[in-house]
Amino acid sequence: MGGRFPALLGALVWLSVPAAAVGQTMVEGKHFDFSPAEYHAAAPPIQGPEKARGLVIWNHGRGMTSADHKAPPLALHFAHRGWDVYTLYRGWGSDDRLRALQIVGAGIGKAQKMGYSRIVLMGQSAGAYAAIEAVRYGYEVEAVIGLAPAAHGNGTYWKDNDFAMRAIWEKYAGRKAKVAVAYFAEDDYYEAHAPNVRGPWLRDKLQSLGIPHYIINQPEIADLKGHGAGQSWNFARRYGACIFAFVESGEAPPCEEGDPSALATFQIVPQPAGRLDPTSPLAGLWHGTWGGGRLVAITMGGITGNQLAARYHAGLGANPAAELPSDVDWPLTLTATGMMRETPNAVFEFRRDGDRLFGTMTAKHNPDLKDTIVLQRVPERVSAR
Repeated sequence: MGGRFPALLGALVWLSVPAAAVGQTMVEGKHFDFSPAEYHAAAPPIQGPEKARGLVIWNHGRGMTSADHKAPPLALHFAHRGWDVYTLYRGWGSDDRLRALQIVGAGIGKAQKMGYSRIVLMGQSAGAYAAIEAVRYGYEVEAVIGLAPAAHGNGTYWKDNDFAMRAIWEKYAGRKAKVAVAYFAEDDYYEAHAPNVRGPWLRDKLQSLGIPHYIINQPEIADLKGHGAGQSWNFARRYGACIFAFVESGEAPPCEEGDPSALATFQIVPQPAGRLDPTSPLAGLWHGTWGGGRLVAITMGGITGNQLAARYHAGLGANPAAELPSDVDWPLTLTATGMMRETPNAVFEFRRDGDRLFGTMTAKHNPDLKDTIVLQRVPERVSAR
């Protein structure tokens, strides 16, 4: 206990600092840069406060020397759906909690002076921590989105990413901001040591405080593991539409695997695949998520010879400019082991096991490039809507 006590006492003293005393004024161009976000894909131009839905402020994580300056696909998802996105670049190496909080406050002030009435803080790791802490200290924003929030290292003090943050969350009573937070399995900044603790606690706490919230807790799909999972294309494909819907509505949308209501969140409107054969164990609606994060549904109809009538429905993806919802005829060929479909670029194979379909996609140009999916049957009362 003696080795940890000074650090814990310091955390408690820091948490008692009033909002008016967060420290020196941060100067743009000297202490931080605040500019339109850059991405790893094409993005729409900045619209300005009069036309955009609002402004997303991206807060990057902490790095010792450098890290990727570009905003993640989740921010790009917001950009393509009407939001402007700016990066609050704090630099690297000297980014402690107080300095990060001061810079986030300065960024919010700059956004307000620019005329944005709706402001969302989005951040990863230390950037998420600073965004969450800014709301605790009274900075008013519409929502905060935290991806794997952490600011205490992955060694001796990893527990403080739960201990210190609980005191911060307690101060959210009376705050107006919506809260979306994602925690990932095998995140060495907490989850790898004590999995499935922070998510359930935070969900219960925000519920008790009456704070609109959406908690993504250690998802088991799309290979979403580790501290950086929230910055991946997989995460934006699978959860971008869900987080966007939450920010706009203030209500956690249907999004869980196995919930057929989630199809609407991804703008999937299933269409029938020809006549329905009531004798076929395959007939009806199936849905699931590819390993790359895309949620899809397949409607299966009647069988003629060795051909099964089907339609393939792909949901809204990470980049709404390139991964729009789609609905196409997709007949399948029955085989000795299941079903298959061959396209110019890939071979799809499926096998049924009860109310689940196990699928594999193999790229033709590279047989080592594969993706997998587990599709679940949608109950008849839902699929018949």
